[in-house]
Amino acid sequence: MAGWTTSEVVLTQSLNERVMVLSKFIHLAAACQQLNNFATVTQIVVGLQSQHISSLYKTWEGLKPEDKKAWHDLLELVDTRKNWLNMRRAMEKSVVGPRNRGVGCIPFIGTGYNKLLFLILGIFMSDLVHIVSRSLDAGKIDFESLRNRASIIKKTLRMIELAEEYDFHPEPGLGERCLWITALNENMLHRIAGNLEST
Repeated sequence: MAGWTTSEVVLTQSLNERVMVLSKFIHLAAACQQLNNFATVTQIVVGLQSQHISSLYKTWEGLKPEDKKAWHDLLELVDTRKNWLNMRRAMEKSVVGPRNRGVGCIPFIGTGYNKLLFLILGIFMSDLVHIVSRSLDAGKIDFESLRNRASIIKKTLRMIELAEEYDFHPEPGLGERCLWITALNENMLHRIAGNLEST
């Protein structure tokens, strides 16, 4: 999805049309955020942050002020500092807070991927009863660590369950159209993007 986003902007030769495509992707990401589709929000933002698009200064300058504000808000959401703190808070709010009817949650698993991977490996590699904290005396169990790990799994599973609560109706022919979605490779992106605003 990130590569497709980058490719669509770069393939738009006209400056005015490219500004409109960039604006459309920002609006699409904002709409995905409202639907709690954090995975797609992240992919679109990452695609728009690529060096091929971030260097298109004329295109970014052409955005309306409200689009620039929406972009700034999306950047704050997808900020990787403090282990994706803003994203984690937004996802947790979508799980425990009030939701619109027919709206679920599609989490961005990358936020806790390292913790989740560590947790899964820990479960399969050792008996939970023998998990010992280095800060505790030998033979003592670190229950706080176990609670934190269980909380991560519980929240992630709840988000995955919420993905089934969306109330969307199938669009005829949409699947066939998606087969044509493609992304350019890095060499093509570099070559095309390098010539877009050189004049």
